[in-house]
Amino acid sequence: DASALVTEVVTGAAITTHSYGSTNEGATTTSYACDCPCIPEPPAAFWASATGMLLMLAIGFSLFPIFFVIWGTLRCARGLKRAFKAKKEQLEAARSRVRHAIFSVFHCRYPAAFISYEKLASLGRLEPHEKLRDLGQLTILDTHGDLLDFVRMNPTVFCSHQWLAWDTPDPHNVHYPAILEACERLCEREGVAADKLYVWVDYVSIPQANEHLKSLSISSLGAYASSCRYFVVVAPPTTHVDTGLPADVSSYAKRGWVRLEQWAHLCVGRGLDNMYFAAGSYLAPLSERRLRRNSRGEDHDWLVDA
Repeated sequence: DASALVTEVVTGAAITTHSYGSTNEGATTTSYACDCPCIPEPPAAFWASATGMLLMLAIGFSLFPIFFVIWGTLRCARGLKRAFKAKKEQLEAARSRVRHAIFSVFHCRYPAAFISYEKLASLGRLEPHEKLRDLGQLTILDTHGDLLDFVRMNPTVFCSHQWLAWDTPDPHNVHYPAILEACERLCEREGVAADKLYVWVDYVSIPQANEHLKSLSISSLGAYASSCRYFVVVAPPTTHVDTGLPADVSSYAKRGWVRLEQWAHLCVGRGLDNMYFAAGSYLAPLSERRLRRNSRGEDHDWLVDA
């Protein structure tokens, strides 16, 4: 049409055509149908094409490992931080237990209580702490210093044994005569006059009625056991009343509290020199050789890790 003037303006990737004439005057159309190689495809059309999709997939797959590594690194860093914190707390708790154990060996949270061998032999059976305290049968030592002064002036023995029932130590009066016999053999062996010997035994020396006082006394077991001049294990073969299981040297050695008593006397007290095991009618010394043999696991009847 001679009356039409067509102006083509190339803008980016689009061709804008302005038509002037009688029929389409002032009309503007935009067309992408251009075969000219100098005009690139528009961005939207490119990313919608197969090539664009492949390129996006390639970029995504290449970035995914990077994001995964970053995420894994951050996760591991948080895990390591928590692990280091837990390890630090565990170490501090262990140090606190060690400090508490050391403190307990050199401090009495509850007074030490001894009974003379003569008074113990006159009872006929093991009696509770409160009854003997009220009868004035016990020697009470309020401080650790008092305890050390007393054991320097008097022969003392720490009798370690396993309870034969849940609520009473010796329901059938099996351990009581064994304790007396062990004390007699100890006096004969060490040349100690029986009327001079003082005995520490848990049911007699630890409060039984008040749980708070009992706890304080139990926390002082290290001080009691390490201070006494002699240490005797009393574990004759018998049966636990409530469980029906054998109660003897083997079961005794697996008790946590008696392990504490043993090691307190062994490490802080007088070592193995004055430690004995009451086996029937004779008193057997706990020699260093026997201890080493047990520490290698060759004789589980004496020392077994709880």
